[in-house]
Amino acid sequence: MMKKVPEHIKDFCFDISTEDTVFDVLKETYGSYGELYKVKCTCNCVLFELTLDDHPTAYAKCSACQKEIILYELEFYPSAIKLRDTFPQYTFRNGNFFEICMYFEYPDDWEGNNDISSAAGWCYEPSSQVLIEFLNDETA
Repeated sequence: MMKKVPEHIKDFCFDISTEDTVFDVLKETYGSYGELYKVKCTCNCVLFELTLDDHPTAYAKCSACQKEIILYELEFYPSAIKLRDTFPQYTFRNGNFFEICMYFEYPDDWEGNNDISSAAGWCYEPSSQVLIEFLNDETA
């Protein structure tokens, strides 16, 4: 079965295993409505620095290889209302490193992997053991 995930992030999204107790609890709430994935870099690292803006846009930078991954960017989603304004980017929580989980919901009449209707993102900081929602946005 084809994985339903936006094209720009598909190489970094992996199913959440039951051993991943931090994000596995999200499957109970969100798993039946959309697609929920753990983010992992191509170097297999799962710790990232988050950069956000109020557009909203979200990027993750791998703590091991420094690869930047676009987690969420409205320009990739056909049904999104795009703003021409520029928004300043900021590093989330002083550059701490997080494990990341992304959620993508699709309309009933979806026309492709980038045709999402909403997205959410959570990060988990292992040192504080806190799960934080950093993104919750509807594209249409």
